[in-house]
Amino acid sequence: GKKFENWEVHFNGINKNDRLSYKRDKNMIGGCFSIVDTIINDISIKSINSKCPNAIEILNSKGSIKNVEIINSSLDGFDSEFSELNIEKIYVKKTKGECVGVKRGTYKFKKLILSECGDKAVSSGEHSLSKIMDAEIYDSSNGIISKDSSTVEIEKLNLRNTWVCLYAYRGKSRYSGAEIFYKKNKVSCNNHSIKFDNNSIIKPIL
Repeated sequence: GKKFENWEVHFNGINKNDRLSYKRDKNMIGGCFSIVDTIINDISIKSINSKCPNAIEILNSKGSIKNVEIINSSLDGFDSEFSELNIEKIYVKKTKGECVGVKRGTYKFKKLILSECGDKAVSSGEHSLSKIMDAEIYDSSNGIISKDSSTVEIEKLNLRNTWVCLYAYRGKSRYSGAEIFYKKNKVSCNNHSIKFDNNSIIKPIL
């Protein structure tokens, strides 16, 4: 299989607040920069002015990422499916969609700095497990979302000027509910709401 080690990738788009009309192309790729079926080790990726459905997309891959930086995406920022990833840091500023969205995989985020997310700052869905060690979320529509048979574990969170802090729910009938577990004394929602439906749980842990 393919293997990327110690790569640095810089993508500069020409987004003038427009975006592509499709969610995925004929090859089922939706990222301006995409990694598919690859083992990755200590790579760094930067994207500015993406007009693709996802600025950065990683599919069916395993490994580690040192740094992700995304500025001004016309839809979603970082997206991953069917992957197992350890990510040192993600910085996202200004997306019209999700800042970070993952599905069907296992993901560990050491540091997240997310602001001006037009939809969810973090979305973990469809049988995914996400571990968030430290997150800062500002000026966004929604904070950390777990949905559709997924689990999110949060070690530390500071959130400001965001409508919903934590939300766990079942969105699609073929899945069960979702879970969020968080360290009670290290998660600060600053009086923003915590919501969950009858199929889901949000629980503080010591």
